[in-house]
Amino acid sequence: MTATISDGATNFEPLMVVGWESTREAGNVIHDIINRPDDDVTYRPARYRSGTLTVLCATLEDAITLEALVSQPKKLTLTEDTRPALNMAFVVEGDITVTLEEETREEATVAIEFRQVAP
Repeated sequence: MTATISDGATNFEPLMVVGWESTREAGNVIHDIINRPDDDVTYRPARYRSGTLTVLCATLEDAITLEALVSQPKKLTLTEDTRPALNMAFVVEGDITVTLEEETREEATVAIEFRQVAP
């Protein structure tokens, strides 16, 4: 099980993806029509996903390295060989949170708020 986060020049392999939550905003537009019980609808595709990706790093130093990588104003990619449904191009949108694991005090997680973009 290998996950890789890349900016095209630098590849980072965390220990594993430990969390992934996504939301897709529907693109349909509902038009309320006065004096009609039914609405008109303009059908549009849903937007790309947005959400939070959380990965486990072996050390706090690795987590800080990943934080620096994803802090750049660049398009990034996630590839995950055992769960290809997670594969995506994305940009960071929101917070990047580094947390030292309380039990081990060795490993650290990095939570990245993302928005998927076209590859």
